[in-house]
Amino acid sequence: KILATYGPAISSVKMLRKLMAEGVNAFRINCSHGDKNDFLTAVRTIREASADTDFPAGLLFDISGPKLRLDRFDGEINLAKGDTINISAGTSDIKNRIVGVNHPEIISSVQMGERIMIDDGNLILKILKINKTGVVAEAQNKYKLLPAKGINLPDTDINIPTITAKDHEDIQIAVEADADFIALSFVRSGDDIIDARKLIKKFGGNQKIIAKLEKREAIENLDEIIILADG
Repeated sequence: KILATYGPAISSVKMLRKLMAEGVNAFRINCSHGDKNDFLTAVRTIREASADTDFPAGLLFDISGPKLRLDRFDGEINLAKGDTINISAGTSDIKNRIVGVNHPEIISSVQMGERIMIDDGNLILKILKINKTGVVAEAQNKYKLLPAKGINLPDTDINIPTITAKDHEDIQIAVEADADFIALSFVRSGDDIIDARKLIKKFGGNQKIIAKLEKREAIENLDEIIILADG
């Protein structure tokens, strides 16, 4: 199947119908961008575009999940391979190469030797030391560190719920909008699917659940995720 992400470039009925004619089977609404009004506008446009087609397109709400990011500090830090930097549960201090994060649980979850990947892996850090307020990590490559970049912890079992408070709201919107599918980001175990199913039922829906496999834990728990998820 072909899944197309709804956005400004394809936000007209005419363009959506053109894409369906070329083989798009479903449209994805990315809940990381926009609010309820934006999502419902997208739903109305997609439903209108697919109303009179031979093969109506499915509608998928892609739930954001926990977004791990660096602090929105002022300035930048130029790192060479082998340089060290402090990742902190507190505030940033760029002069002393201390950078905060948006979830303090990051610091309490990581272990020695694990990797911290920044900006889709463009910077790889290796943890050398851990203390109560942060970690000292070594840059594995040259990189210019900028604020608010995304963080990924491929080696870490992180103590943050997969389904956030915002996700609760977005799942409710998806049910109200009569979406066909709800995709869960950063799924780690079958429990995440069970929790999402309970929420969907609570809001009066029966949407299919798609598990997005982007964490090491998901691969370790793949059998149970496959059994519990719809795709």
